[in-house]
Amino acid sequence: MLERGASFLQSFEWGEFQERYGRHVSRIAAGGLSGQVIEHALPLGLRYFYVPRGPIGEWNKEAFERWHEAAKRFARKRGAAFLRIDPPLQIPDLPRTEQKVLVRGSQFQIPGLRDTGRSLQPRRNLVLDLPSSPDALLSAMHEKTRYNIRLAERHGVESRISNLESRKNDTTTFIDLLSETAERQGIRLHPERYYETMLDTIPDLPIPNPQPAPYPPPLRGGSGSPIPISRLTKRLYLASYQGNPLATALVLYFGKRATYLHGGTSSEHKNTMAPYALHWRIIRDAREAGCAEYDFGGVDEKQWEGITRFKRGFGGRVEEYANAHDFIFDPIRYGLYRFGKIILR
Repeated sequence: MLERGASFLQSFEWGEFQERYGRHVSRIAAGGLSGQVIEHALPLGLRYFYVPRGPIGEWNKEAFERWHEAAKRFARKRGAAFLRIDPPLQIPDLPRTEQKVLVRGSQFQIPGLRDTGRSLQPRRNLVLDLPSSPDALLSAMHEKTRYNIRLAERHGVESRISNLESRKNDTTTFIDLLSETAERQGIRLHPERYYETMLDTIPDLPIPNPQPAPYPPPLRGGSGSPIPISRLTKRLYLASYQGNPLATALVLYFGKRATYLHGGTSSEHKNTMAPYALHWRIIRDAREAGCAEYDFGGVDEKQWEGITRFKRGFGGRVEEYANAHDFIFDPIRYGLYRFGKIILR
C-alpha cells in the first residue's frame, strides 16, 4: 500500500481499530484496485459500506468497473443498501467548472454512482513539506507564527509525548480538551469510547530520545529519501504551562506522512501560545522520525476560520479531494436513507 501512496485510512491497523470499535471490516480487491470497506449501521436496520480514501491502485475506467462489480456482489451478500467512497483523487488547481468535469470524468461513468456533493473526510487538507533545514521551515512560516512559537518558549510551555505510564491520565486530558474545543467550535465528536479504542489499538511510534534535539536531522535511507513508516503508528502529545495541560494532539504516522488527526485546546492561559509550541514540537519530531510531510488536517476558511488561520500560519500547501460518491445497490432502501437524513436535519 505504501508504494501506492495510500492514506492511513486504508492501513491494516486502521481496519483493526474499526473492528475493535465494533464495525465489520473487509477488503475488496479487483482490477488492480483494493479498498478497505467499513460497515456502518443505519436506523431501520439499514446498513452501508464506506471506503475512506479508496480504493487505491491505478485508476482507469476498466479497473474501476471491475472493482465496482466486485463491490456490488459483496454488498448483496452483506445486505448493504449502498457503498460510499471518498476517492483518493486530488483535484488540480482549476476553475470550479473544470473541476466538476474532472470529477465526473471517465472513471466515474458507471451506472448507479451518485455524487453526494460532500465528503466524509476533509475536502481540503493543509500539508507541510518537511525540508532538510529547520530554518527553511521557520522562514516559510507567517511572521506572527514564528513570534508565537518564541513567545511560548519564553513562557516556559512544555510539550511531551504520552507514554504507557501516563496514558490513562493523558487519555482523560485528551478527551476533556477535545470536548472543550468541540463545544467552543460547534464541532460534533465521536463517543468517548471511539477515541479510547483508537488509543488502545493503534501502536505507539517508538520514541528514540527523551527530548528532541533543537533541530533534529531527518532519518535518511541509502537513496537520501526519508525512510517510510511501514505500519500505522501514533503519538499522543500534550503541552502544559505550570503543570496545567493547555493543548493536546493525536498524530498518526504512515508512509512518509505524519497526520494531525484530533486535538483540543484550553481557553485558559491563551497568552502562552501553547498550541504553537505543541505543533512546532510535532513538526520537529516528524522530521526526526523520517517523515517528508506533516498533514495538518482539514482547512476551511468559512466553516473553521480560526483553526484554518492557525494552521495556515505554519505555511504548507492545500490538497483538495473529490467529493464522496455512492454506489446505489438498493434504490428503495437508499431512498429511505435519504428521506431520513432530510427529516433529521
